[in-house]
Amino acid sequence: MGVVSFTMMDNTYTATTSMYILAKTDGGQTSYYNDLSASQMLSNDIATLLDSDSVKSGAAKELGLSSLADYKVSVTSETTTRVISLSVTGASPDGANAMANSVSTVAQDVDAAQAVNVIDKAKVPTQPSGPNRKLYIAVAALAGLFVAVAIVVLLDMLNTRYLIRFDPAGQPVAELRATANGPAWFVQEVVDAATPEEEIDALGRIDTKTAAVINTREFDIRPLIGGEGEIRLEEYRPNYLRYEYTATAPGTAIFSEIYYKDGWTAYIDGIETPYFRADYLLRGMELPAGTHTVEWRFRAPGWNTVEGVTLVASLTILAGIIATVILVLRHERRQKTQA
Repeated sequence: MGVVSFTMMDNTYTATTSMYILAKTDGGQTSYYNDLSASQMLSNDIATLLDSDSVKSGAAKELGLSSLADYKVSVTSETTTRVISLSVTGASPDGANAMANSVSTVAQDVDAAQAVNVIDKAKVPTQPSGPNRKLYIAVAALAGLFVAVAIVVLLDMLNTRYLIRFDPAGQPVAELRATANGPAWFVQEVVDAATPEEEIDALGRIDTKTAAVINTREFDIRPLIGGEGEIRLEEYRPNYLRYEYTATAPGTAIFSEIYYKDGWTAYIDGIETPYFRADYLLRGMELPAGTHTVEWRFRAPGWNTVEGVTLVASLTILAGIIATVILVLRHERRQKTQA
């Protein structure tokens, strides 16, 4: 955003003029309050008139412009004063100044006004009024910092142990990340979240190495707290994962693998065990105390149907081949018999 404000956003200039509006009176004895009230109402009417498309089009035509597409006209009128402020913003300082003075002359032709006095005539601006590059740079810096922190947390959660960087000679070098959470770990705190938005928000407030965020409304579980121990990844294949662990007490474990409910099945010592989504995108399980083996196996949904169809097709083809061979042999025997 900061780079864009310098490279792709042009400077804009604002010219401003202010007018003092005095309403006509009937020449009789009127109170100051009534006079002020009438002038304030007239100021609001004139402010609305100046901001109308017809007035803007007339001012553009007077200046030889086809439209005010390149200019922004804003009119403000306070309810407690007779002063109107007219501002015109555009890419050209001279154009903004000329447009402001041109539009302001319309107010002087309103019949209900006794006097329209220009307090501050519009002047050619010497400094750009926008874009606010300092603000854009500050916002970009904060956004960049947030994204950087989020990336680091995500890399730790996914157990990203190495990053590829380039040395001064341009050669790729593997750099070890010491902050990675590991293949799986026990947590000592569980933060409940009711929606995915709350899950993401909570991730920014916890240490993912010791705490986890779980949507207990989506998953009807009561997370176990207190388990401690090391969970080791002993075997890794695209469709099979095997972990070994020893825990002092039952607990909740987080696995640095993307949660995917279709196809993956979890087992503890060969017994199928339910699992849930944790930390918005990872897998979680409740593990018993003691020494156990955890396995994750993947079988594509509908694979049994595919296998059945494949088997039937294969048998059909095989039967066709056998039938063809039998027919050919019979035909040859007939030809030999006839001969």
